[in-house]
Amino acid sequence: MSSSQPLRVVDDAVPDSEPEILLVDPDRESRAILCGMVAPLARIAEAHSGEEALRIGVSSELAAILIDVHLPGEDAHAIVTKLRRHHHGRNVPVLFLSAEEPDWITERRGYELGALGFLMKPVDANELRAKLEVLLTLHRRGAELRRRERMIAKQHTEIIQAKAALEQASAANRTKDLYLGVLGHDLRNPLSAMLMSARMMLMGQTLGAKDRESVLRIARNGERMAALIRDIIDYTRGQAAGGIPIIPRRANMGEICASMIDEISLLHGNRKIHLERAGDLVGEWDRERVEQVISNLLANALTHGVGELRVTATGSTDEVTVAIHNTGKAIPAEQMATIFEPFRQGSNSGGGLGLGLFIVHEILRAHGGSVDVQSTAETGTTFTTCWPRHAPKLQGART
Repeated sequence: MSSSQPLRVVDDAVPDSEPEILLVDPDRESRAILCGMVAPLARIAEAHSGEEALRIGVSSELAAILIDVHLPGEDAHAIVTKLRRHHHGRNVPVLFLSAEEPDWITERRGYELGALGFLMKPVDANELRAKLEVLLTLHRRGAELRRRERMIAKQHTEIIQAKAALEQASAANRTKDLYLGVLGHDLRNPLSAMLMSARMMLMGQTLGAKDRESVLRIARNGERMAALIRDIIDYTRGQAAGGIPIIPRRANMGEICASMIDEISLLHGNRKIHLERAGDLVGEWDRERVEQVISNLLANALTHGVGELRVTATGSTDEVTVAIHNTGKAIPAEQMATIFEPFRQGSNSGGGLGLGLFIVHEILRAHGGSVDVQSTAETGTTFTTCWPRHAPKLQGART
């Protein structure tokens, strides 16, 4: 490896300004010569005394220490001994410098302190650089390993935190499923029984005008509550599954529209709903979901519109369109862009959650279709749904 281009693996936790080599020599000229040899390899800190060497050594992660044996005051062995007591200096390689051949006692004391060897002055530049290149390579690789260790530890912590968050989310999801079960069974089932009883009473001829109005009020509020429960369940399941599940089967769109008009007219006998049918209206759709769309749009038209409603079902070659029209105030322009987003309520929402039109949009999307709205004060409001004659195949089970 070239002495002018040593391996540079830098610990990003150690600033580039922090020294890698500590050079301790009381002689200024000697320090200058040694710096000239070492500077191409590493960052250098100079010290002219043992006290200054201690101050630098205990505050820096060093690759090596070059220290003259003969220092004023405490000798080099005593300084290295003190450095070894500090965690920064405990394992730093040390090369002793000497202008004269050390005796065996000096050498023994140096090696007992973990010295790698003694270099005689004047120091051979190639020998010094060769030793330092190895030490710098080990130091920088060690720093890189420590950096990676910290990164792995951080990632491990993040994994543990993510796992804990996932467990919390799973627990929350289980709680959500429990609540959905309560909504789906403990609320929806008795509510269905109540609505069925109310419808049977309305279909009979035994109720007086006053009693009929009371039963109508019960049925309307029950339908509103059932729609709220259904929308909450569909929204939650749709968010979890990435869309509302559908099960397409052969169905007649005209018959579905007629059935939903008959059902909703029972509760709104004072409002006329006119149905027009044209073309082939048979296709493959999820009948329950189509009924949900027609029901939501009819309820929306009855809530926000006035007078007669018009429903038009038209079959073309590849699709069937259903348009529901009502007269009355136009939808404000500022609401048009977000009308199919969840939890968006109109000025006369009737106490809903603002999920009805969002559910309509999601059911059409699941069928590969679309829904559009046009609204003006002159012509009224029309929601147009486009249903491809053959919806995507089984999208998931529904309970």
